[in-house]
Amino acid sequence: MSADDAQDKNAARTSPVQEGTMGTPTLSVVIPTYKRADVLRRAVRSVMSQGDNFVELIVADDASPDHTTEMLASLALEEPRLRHVRRAVNGGTAATRNTGAAEAAGEWITFLDDDDEMLPDFLAAMRKALTAAPSSVGFAWCGVRWVMDSGNQEGTFLRDGFWKPEFPSRQAAYLGFLRNRKIGTNCGLTIRRSAFRELGGFDETLRAAVDTDLLVRAAQRFDFVVVPEIFIKVHLHGNGHVRRDTRALAEAYVRIAGKHEEALRQDPTLAAALFYKAGWLHYHSGDKAAGRKQMRTALHHQPFSPKNWMTLAGFELLGQRAISLHEWVWSRRAGLERRVPERP
Repeated sequence: MSADDAQDKNAARTSPVQEGTMGTPTLSVVIPTYKRADVLRRAVRSVMSQGDNFVELIVADDASPDHTTEMLASLALEEPRLRHVRRAVNGGTAATRNTGAAEAAGEWITFLDDDDEMLPDFLAAMRKALTAAPSSVGFAWCGVRWVMDSGNQEGTFLRDGFWKPEFPSRQAAYLGFLRNRKIGTNCGLTIRRSAFRELGGFDETLRAAVDTDLLVRAAQRFDFVVVPEIFIKVHLHGNGHVRRDTRALAEAYVRIAGKHEEALRQDPTLAAALFYKAGWLHYHSGDKAAGRKQMRTALHHQPFSPKNWMTLAGFELLGQRAISLHEWVWSRRAGLERRVPERP
């Protein structure tokens, strides 16, 4: 179900949710999930601990075959604002987020991944920031704490961080989001419900990078605010936070580039960066022909880039060894990050 498809349904439904008093915004929280009941419980409880700063918590279930339904039923006995919306068939990340957002009645929608958690006072801080925001603001986010989990043990602290860019214009912001791609739904992404509908929600034809796509489109039309504090804990796992299909991610970057051809024609450096990333991902997925094609497209836009030429030559000459070398460099970097002490 797309956000547009659900608009009439939402307009007609009767909801007990009322707008906040004296201009205080109302927040609906949406958690998409698929057969991760054990970690989902932690995410749900982190929202339940936010007090009266949300009007409803919607768990959008992508037809999970595990005990998600039973687990949520038990938690609903403690939290009457908890709603379980289950899809009849599995539809993927974008469709599941859209399903949850279509049911939301709050003025704003906050997304939380099912294996992450909100830290205390997040929604209170977000409501405060949105109360002060002008009507031109359509979305917001906050800082993130990254931890590495191991088995059933909660993780080792990696780092804290937030992205608080400053752009001289909305056009500059739009190009900045295309270039940087530094945030996603795991950063406490909160979007005005009317803006989400205007954008058409997440693109369900993409198999990856759906949050990147939405945010780039949002930056074209709306201003944003940042809560520059650490309020979301992102749990990484030994097999990667979400085991991404690198080929799907590469294809998504090419699709996103196609949506913004005019901007890329005016900024060849930005175009080269997007196609470089797509090529790099294709090489990592083992699709050498697709990687070569996208890397050549990057060189078409930026023919004198040593980085692009070296990457192309490295993958063409070294093949799998180039991937192994990169993974070794990444593991060394990750090891250094894990040794960074936690901030007080």
